[in-house]
Formats: sequence, C-alpha cells, structure tokens
Amino acid sequence: MNNTQAEKLVLELVGNPIIEHVEHMAEIAEIEDSAVLNATKKKALANLKQNLSEVTEYYLNEFSIEELQKIVEWNSSELGIKHRNFYEDSMSDQLHMQMIMPPLKEIIEDLENAAPDAEYEEEED
Repeated sequence: MNNTQAEKLVLELVGNPIIEHVEHMAEIAEIEDSAVLNATKKKALANLKQNLSEVTEYYLNEFSIEELQKIVEWNSSELGIKHRNFYEDSMSDQLHMQMIMPPLKEIIEDLENAAPDAEYEEEED
C-alpha cells in the first residue's frame, strides 16, 4: 500500500470539496475580502493536513487506492462537478430544504420512537 499516493488522493477527494464549500459559504455570506477567504481556505486545508494520515486510514478501510482514484476522477469530471455544484446549491435552497426536511424529521422521530429505551448505569469510582 502506497500511503503517499493514498494521502494525495484523499487530500484531493476531501480537500477540494472543503475548499469549494468554504467558497460557497463565503459567497452566501457575501464576503468579498479575498484575504479573508484565502486565510479561511488555508486554515481549512491545514486542519485536514494535520489529520491526513487518520483520514486516509479511514478511507482505506472502505476503499482501495484504485477506487479512490476512480472517485477522484469522477469528481473532476464534468458530471461530477455538476453534481457537486447542484448539491451545494440545493443545501442552501429553502424550497428544496422545505421539501426534504419535514419528511426526514418525521423519519428520525419514527426511528427514535421505535428504538428500545437505553438504560445506563452510572459508573462507580
């Protein structure tokens, strides 16, 4: 297993969407100061890089390096970019959120109501 290759793929797979999300949030907040935006993006990437080996291991528990490569390639494709942009826009679209959130809330409540009550015992010191 080539961890350097895997880390580069995970950095691209996770880092690019983080940067795009920061840019999208700045656009929504109407932040036009490029210094603030650049500092925020740099901080977001630094946080990811600080935990990159752990994040990479997390991804490698589910995906092979070859699969990560295919995901990165798809994300960079025209369709992958279109999907990512659509997803970001849909999360900030109030009408879309009104359509999906009430049923989702109801589903979560149904699951919570169906779950057995958990009994916790206090640990004695």
